[in-house]
Amino acid sequence: IKVFAAATITGSGVTGITVMIAEGFAAGDVLTGTADSMTYDNQFGILRIASSADWQATIQSIGFATTSNSKANRVISYSTDYSNQRTVFLPKLNAVVSSSAAMGTIYTDAYVTCNVGSGSLVPIPDRETQLAVQNLLAGKKFAWLGGVGTTTPEGMLWRWQTVVNSERFFVGTKSVGISPSFSLWAANQPAQDGYVMMTPSGPWLAVSIDSALSSMTLCARQPSVAQTGKATVGMAGCFPTSCGQHMTQAMCLGTGKCAW
Repeated sequence: IKVFAAATITGSGVTGITVMIAEGFAAGDVLTGTADSMTYDNQFGILRIASSADWQATIQSIGFATTSNSKANRVISYSTDYSNQRTVFLPKLNAVVSSSAAMGTIYTDAYVTCNVGSGSLVPIPDRETQLAVQNLLAGKKFAWLGGVGTTTPEGMLWRWQTVVNSERFFVGTKSVGISPSFSLWAANQPAQDGYVMMTPSGPWLAVSIDSALSSMTLCARQPSVAQTGKATVGMAGCFPTSCGQHMTQAMCLGTGKCAW
């Protein structure tokens, strides 16, 4: 199925497009397209288009297919990149996440960098956001996130402090804790209060404000209509358990073992 058949790319200076399955991603999902240079990462559900002679024709060529039995709708988004700066559009946050190299940047520097232009450091409220941000790191860099932890009588309280999300996501210690929402701490973390940093492989560390591990700043900003787009793909068909031979709706519903 063509996902963005009516999309338009306006303006000049486009250096890339990132398309991702932002919600509902399942193993077996595939994004396709026609372009001079593109790469699909089936671990993250992200299609990276690095060059094209016609960007509008490229975005209109984007297709979705799957071999998964998941009946969840897929929300597929795209963002256009300028000046070779990688971005992803996250509809749940209504934010474009961009990356920039910042070797040795401490937390306050990263915070100020992102707050210019009414942005903020990135929160990670769910698995899809984690995968998108992890993909931007490319397995090579550490990056500040928008989480802050303080010591309270009930343990360490961790909360996202960003313009797009301010919920608390973890309470406790590295030994005993609860996650009211999504969290992905590395082993034996959080070992202190402070600030959240994503490791190159994905899991998070609790570090001090002046940690020098970071080599990338990830900012979340409000999207522009000209830069982004999204579409919802509804799943239809026979989703079998032990009845792979049923290909029509009548046959599927007639067994009691399938869902249409």
